[in-house]
Amino acid sequence: ASLSRAVQALASAREVVIISGAGMSTAAGIPDFRSPGGLYSTSAELIGNFTFLEGARRDAAWQRQRLQSNVRDALTMDFFSVNPLPYHEMRRGFILGLGVGQWKPTIGHVFPEILNRNHKLRCLASQNIDGLDHQILSDKSKLFNPHGLMSVLVCESTRSPRHTKLCTGVDHPIYQNYTQLVKDSIRDIYAASEPRKGKSSHLWPGPERSTPITLKMFQPGLIPDDCPAWREEEQG
Repeated sequence: ASLSRAVQALASAREVVIISGAGMSTAAGIPDFRSPGGLYSTSAELIGNFTFLEGARRDAAWQRQRLQSNVRDALTMDFFSVNPLPYHEMRRGFILGLGVGQWKPTIGHVFPEILNRNHKLRCLASQNIDGLDHQILSDKSKLFNPHGLMSVLVCESTRSPRHTKLCTGVDHPIYQNYTQLVKDSIRDIYAASEPRKGKSSHLWPGPERSTPITLKMFQPGLIPDDCPAWREEEQG
């Protein structure tokens, strides 16, 4: 009865707004962030595996205490500007999986396009950052990603509000170079975990130690010369 009412409502509607969440991604095999066994809970269990930088703007003790209080802080710009390694260590498998197209859209991702082709879709607001919606929906102007996308790499200045968008898709040469740098420079903190608990990390063995990824490590000519972070990196 509920399904029949939903079908009737869609059939009679002139415009439809879809708000989608983690269920769309988990159906494709991507682990979510907040549920038991998700990114946050598994990472919180592995605090001792994160790399805490010595000689950073805030000392290693501060870094450890910050993540022990809330492991999600690794994903904030405030912590990232002090130590970018826990961010990359936490998301290593996700970054690499997107780079090789490990996950495919599901029927749930196709449904908004069906509405779009029937001139009913007004907007698809998705909190997911995997970009699978973008592979299916033909009218990108109807997509809204309030949390952004993992495939959008931005070169941000820490000294001014200026930033440079480097790429928007996983097929872009910059993203592909980025995935190789993550694979070669970031250790797999899930290496000792069961494969399923570490999700896809075990597919790409990493180095013994993590090394911060810098702009100079990218292939020559990929990063625009006017990127403000170039000068900041050279000045230390």
